[in-house]
Amino acid sequence: MASQIALTIEREKAELSLSEVNAQLTEWIQRLEERNRAISLVNTMSDLLQTCLTLEEAYSIVAKFAQELFPEECGALYILDNERGILEAETLWGDPPIKNLVFTPDGCWALRRGRVYAMQEKSRGLICQHVSKT
Repeated sequence: MASQIALTIEREKAELSLSEVNAQLTEWIQRLEERNRAISLVNTMSDLLQTCLTLEEAYSIVAKFAQELFPEECGALYILDNERGILEAETLWGDPPIKNLVFTPDGCWALRRGRVYAMQEKSRGLICQHVSKT
């Protein structure tokens, strides 16, 4: 009887362990599928960008694929006009909190710092001049 109870306990432990491993494998597979989807989208975007005849075509492709790659995000593609020393929003996706479609490079923390500057809604960090606080 004691050996049967021990056997049952061992079986339950093994089932629990298998269940945990299965859940982990399922999560890994989901991550890999998401990465494969993203890689496929980037490859398709790259192919389309190489065949663009105008900058406007390229801007629309960037917006379309940015929305697909980052469905929960919003953003804008700004292009630097060196002659005038300004950046202009050429395309938007999602509903970005853009305050200015045109601004100088010193109005953007990422450009001033030379690296990505992520602003979170609840962040107490500095907000770029071209982004609305709302």
